[in-house]
Amino acid sequence: MANQPLVPAEPWRYGEETWMRILIIIAIAIFSAATAVADDLSPNQQLIDACYRLNQFRVVKLLREGVDVNTTFGRKHQTLHYGTEWTPLLAVAKSPHHAPIATTGSSQQRAAKRLAILRVLISNNCDLDKCDATGATALHISIRNHDSEFASLLLLFNANVNTWATREYWERESPLHSAYWSPDLTASLLSHGANAEITDEYRLAAAKADYYHSLVGFIKSNGRMATDSEKLQLGFNPNFDDIMTPHERLIEQVSADLKAGDAP
Repeated sequence: MANQPLVPAEPWRYGEETWMRILIIIAIAIFSAATAVADDLSPNQQLIDACYRLNQFRVVKLLREGVDVNTTFGRKHQTLHYGTEWTPLLAVAKSPHHAPIATTGSSQQRAAKRLAILRVLISNNCDLDKCDATGATALHISIRNHDSEFASLLLLFNANVNTWATREYWERESPLHSAYWSPDLTASLLSHGANAEITDEYRLAAAKADYYHSLVGFIKSNGRMATDSEKLQLGFNPNFDDIMTPHERLIEQVSADLKAGDAP
């Protein structure tokens, strides 16, 4: 009798029960891989990993076992991309807003987990103003991610509103700069003492930079260019032609330098 192929030529003919078994096996494999990585970490690193993965039960367990709420990740890991300066708070702030459902659930569930972990960290007296290698605090990061609930909770507990960070081609960016997209957050930051000066030119340039970032993400996800209506949903503004982002200015300068170098 000839050997049967492991995967039939028409996999869509699987029954519902067979598909459920396949999905369970995949989920077990993902969980096993994550567990193997966690076992390779110190308790301090496990806390940061749990925060990034939004595993609130493991976060609570590790804190109860005495892990420092303000620990840093430390040495680089072979497979994990966490910064050596990351704290648990930075890890939860940086956790992706969208991820495979097999590991973390829907965006709404992730938002709820993120806030729950933030409350746990705050109740354990975490330092709200620790920053990453660029100078960005959790407040910076949450505002950049348009996560107004996370940012508002940080403000409620008096996170510093006058810190500065670098961001891609922006030399200096405060939380107030990052909040250009939200009048409510802008007002809240000002009421908490934010003192940076924000120009209309900056707001438009920042909106243009964020729009291009969103557009690239759309093209990668959908394999096509966005329609005009979709571009508006992504944040397109007809006034973008009136302003250049720092990235565009850099490209223009490099192009001019190259042309000057080629001139006789």
